[in-house]
Amino acid sequence: MTLRIFAAAALAAATADAAATVIAGAVDCPRAAGIERLPACEIDPESDLGARAVTVAVPQLRPAQISAALAAGRDLAAQMMTAGRIAGAVLELQGKTAMVGLDTPASMLSLGDESAPISITGED
Repeated sequence: MTLRIFAAAALAAATADAAATVIAGAVDCPRAAGIERLPACEIDPESDLGARAVTVAVPQLRPAQISAALAAGRDLAAQMMTAGRIAGAVLELQGKTAMVGLDTPASMLSLGDESAPISITGED
């Protein structure tokens, strides 16, 4: 899965990283067979995620599963946006996309000159 999180520059790296981790975790198909997860520390001993399970393989999902997973991530991203933690998010899962806060050019302009988009690509 690919996530693109937009956060204010003052908190950009830490906020975008934390938001991407949390939102990616919400994009989930808990009953889908074949999803493989490993502790993050087994993939990268330096990971700040420690023993948190991260997704390392996802089989082809049914359209309903993709829609449900993206809806869960989109809902959490909307809550984080309402709380002022992120300016928006783009979620992608197996070629399908969901966006929050980026549906109008004005939403990007409201970030002002003091912020920049932070792109986080990860699988979780």
